[in-house]
Amino acid sequence: MKPTANRILMISISKAAFLFVILLLTAPCLAQVYNLDNEKLKLGDKKNLLCWMELSPDSKTLSISSTQGYPMIHFDWESKSVKQEFTVNDWYAGSRLNYSPDGSKILLQRLYYADYNPNVDREVAFQVVDASTGTELFEIENAHDIRFMPDGEHLLSLEGDNLNIININSGKKVERHRFYNASVSAAIDPTGQLIAVAVHPDDKEMLENIPSLRQDKKALKSAAKYKQMIEILDAKTYENKYTVQDLFDLIFRVEFSSDGRYLLVLHTPHTKTASSVGAKQSYVSVVDLESREVLRTIFLSTSDFEPQFRLHPNGRVFGIETKGRKFREIHLYDFDSGQLLERYELSYRLLESLRAGEAVGDGRNCFEFLPDNSVVIVTGNRLQIWEPECLKQ
Repeated sequence: MKPTANRILMISISKAAFLFVILLLTAPCLAQVYNLDNEKLKLGDKKNLLCWMELSPDSKTLSISSTQGYPMIHFDWESKSVKQEFTVNDWYAGSRLNYSPDGSKILLQRLYYADYNPNVDREVAFQVVDASTGTELFEIENAHDIRFMPDGEHLLSLEGDNLNIININSGKKVERHRFYNASVSAAIDPTGQLIAVAVHPDDKEMLENIPSLRQDKKALKSAAKYKQMIEILDAKTYENKYTVQDLFDLIFRVEFSSDGRYLLVLHTPHTKTASSVGAKQSYVSVVDLESREVLRTIFLSTSDFEPQFRLHPNGRVFGIETKGRKFREIHLYDFDSGQLLERYELSYRLLESLRAGEAVGDGRNCFEFLPDNSVVIVTGNRLQIWEPECLKQ
């Protein structure tokens, strides 16, 4: 008996559905890379955990911070050798690093292993050191955020509700602009024209300008309590040029792209609004500063700590650190479409690693794009080199 047309149709649909599921399951695997056989670099005899890394503006030196008060290391990635070591502070959990635009100074931000009250706008310690000697040039004990100004001689600081410009040499605040609702992050674009500040939208007019909230009083109340927004200021006059007309979760960091076209926003749901999924979730949203709109592409991380993220200098590849099913991973995405291109699993064989003197990481991993189209990754007390196919094209 010949199959009916309906039966043929049902069989075809079943086969198509089966093929679609197979593609979903196998596509990520095609992009999966494991680190067990990749090159690993040891930084001398140090066994302490490494926690952050930054490439110098001349692209020759990797500056690496470590935990438990050990020194900051300058590493020549081409010769694969340690150039210098400096003891810069005694922060137990290490520090975030950022170079000044001319490469002469390094800004260090104190890190913590755990944030026991993630919903509170906490202030932390910052330190500026001479990049060639490690000599301390400036220190402040409590600030929400500090960034280098484009001239490298001044700092943009967010302390409480005050947005300050600080002269590094004198330590004096030469300019001040007061906010009434600032959050924990501020940044200045590479040209020095715009400043982005994360704020609490407790101004009713700010929220009512968002179309989806105008007629919803319950949503307005919830947004004022659990969401945040971003104000874009004129860097010379501090006047509000505009407010990004969208809501974000609790903003932990804002970053301008190197060309000043985009603003990358790292935000995490308030603990009272987080989903019931066991893993912590963070998101990086993208604001197009030309259209003043938030793009639909969102990059997700389930890292237990604040995840590190970077946009490749070519502007086409976006990387973010996250947590996989068993191990930590580095994911690379197409920046425009949000499609996953490749992922690198920081797996390890425990006994083999211990015998080789490797230390298993504490869950924090950092990565940097290198000029030779490779990616260097900090994990445990080692550096690892990854050569993604998507960067060779």
